Amino acid sequence: MKIDTKRLGQQGEDSAVNHLVKKNYRIVERNVRLTMGEIDIVAVDPTGAYLVFVEVKSGKEDDDFPAWIHFDQKKRKKYVALAQTYLARKPDAKKDIRFDLITVFLDTQKIEHFEDVLG
Repeated sequence: MKIDTKRLGQQGEDSAVNHLVKKNYRIVERNVRLTMGEIDIVAVDPTGAYLVFVEVKSGKEDDDFPAWIHFDQKKRKKYVALAQTYLARKPDAKKDIRFDLITVFLDTQKIEHFEDVLG
């Protein structure tokens, strides 16, 4: 049976958004498509001080390696470039920025939120 990775990814992002909302983040945009890729979630942190670019990685808790391992140096560099492109198009977004990573384990619904992963 073929796994519908797009649907699983969407479920993971939905869980991540629910997690952020429960933590009083304000969701600004989801699935921001840019020429070089996509930003999963753009949000404002609960203090209002940071515009947060969130990468969501979904997997199963019993996978051979954790989902966050997919957020390697190459992906991090790309995510910074995506954020720069996003900010260039949104000159009114005058907040400090932060990069977070959320891993969602779809089999157990366990969510791990790593703040400031590039700090």
